[in-house]
Amino acid sequence: FRDACAAGLVCALSPLGGVGTCVTPGSVAGSPCMPGAATRCAAGLECRPSPDGENEVCVSTALPAGRCDPLDGTTICSMDTDCAPNTALTDGVCAAPGAAAGAACRGVAPRCDTGLSCSLESGGGRCLRTVATGAACDLRYYSTRCMGGGCAADSATTATCRAATAETEPNDSPAAGTSLAGAAVVLAGSLSGADVRDCVRVTIPAGASLVAETFTGDERVCERSGGDPSLSVYAPSGAEIVREDDSPRRGLCTTLAPWTHPQASGLTAGTYALCVGRGESAVPSYRLVVSVLR
Repeated sequence: FRDACAAGLVCALSPLGGVGTCVTPGSVAGSPCMPGAATRCAAGLECRPSPDGENEVCVSTALPAGRCDPLDGTTICSMDTDCAPNTALTDGVCAAPGAAAGAACRGVAPRCDTGLSCSLESGGGRCLRTVATGAACDLRYYSTRCMGGGCAADSATTATCRAATAETEPNDSPAAGTSLAGAAVVLAGSLSGADVRDCVRVTIPAGASLVAETFTGDERVCERSGGDPSLSVYAPSGAEIVREDDSPRRGLCTTLAPWTHPQASGLTAGTYALCVGRGESAVPSYRLVVSVLR
């Protein structure tokens, strides 16, 4: 992955994903906060934890029913509302808990309005719409659930529910990974006993983007009972270039995509390896969704 900005500039997040904007720290919504400064963000913005959970970012405040960024990378909803994506999946609206797909579930029953289901039986979670194989789904903001498969990207703004195929052994190292056929694939597998890692290999043309995601069962927000899969990406040289675990809004699962990691776009041509791993606990069932966006 490559650094997109010159010295002294940082990449501001974009709610639409894809290409970010190189700016001065703290100058606009979506830019990292100015380090070590008394005023860390420009007027009208406040410094908050960023979607990657590791840094801080400047955001603007959106009122109930106001336009917002479902990734919480450029805005934050006020007055106990949450950003639910619109049906075009281009931005969102600040909605009350349980009132819309992508919004937080209510703390008491009914946890979501009619036609929606909560991603978790108790505790947190988000309200989801269930969609069938072949139908459009929400890969970016996790407001839909693909039963029995996974949501694979067709482009930077569209995705389709696809049926899962079983991973095949041996595939325990990046070099031994199974070669994927097609630009959008959903694999199903498990990790237990001596099996601690499953790998796949995908050929990426110059300038393309990579979308890779793990999840357990049919839940997009992963519960602890489903295990804790991690995701590593290896360059054509064989060097590990990124390892992700427990992505924001994903529970114990992981997302690597241009809209969460701007450096996942504009890749160097070659064959990359992706490996799903586990720690001490087994992962009884996982799905790996891999898409190459040209």
